[in-house]
Amino acid sequence: MRRAIAQSAGLLTLVVGIPGCARQPVAGRPLDVRVTITCPQRLVNVTVQGWVVHRSGGDQVNLQFAQGANVTAITITPKDPALWPFTPAPPYVVQAGRPQTITVDSAATPGTYRYNIVGTCTPPNGVAQTITIDPDIVVD
Repeated sequence: MRRAIAQSAGLLTLVVGIPGCARQPVAGRPLDVRVTITCPQRLVNVTVQGWVVHRSGGDQVNLQFAQGANVTAITITPKDPALWPFTPAPPYVVQAGRPQTITVDSAATPGTYRYNIVGTCTPPNGVAQTITIDPDIVVD
């Protein structure tokens, strides 16, 4: 899914891509979930991989920036912290080169969980823009 949103303040356009096929962990290895945010000209391009984890296996997820992302940090927070299926407790701050590893709780209820990714993007025009991305995670 891709969508573009024009923001009137700085004529900034947000282009979001969330791939349709979800990635799943391989036994014994954390799933790498990459967030790409780039800020060319007056655009903000964002891609978040779709992902599915399994509560029975204690799956781990590494939240990280993809190569080419040009923001310094993002903060990830659940929409409903009381129902969040991962440990440690959020929020998670992901910095370039420093992924945040989270583990699915084996007692988590299967379902779709909503969360926000918030970051600051400074395009070449120098006007910093705070962006919020609203993807979902599936726990089965």
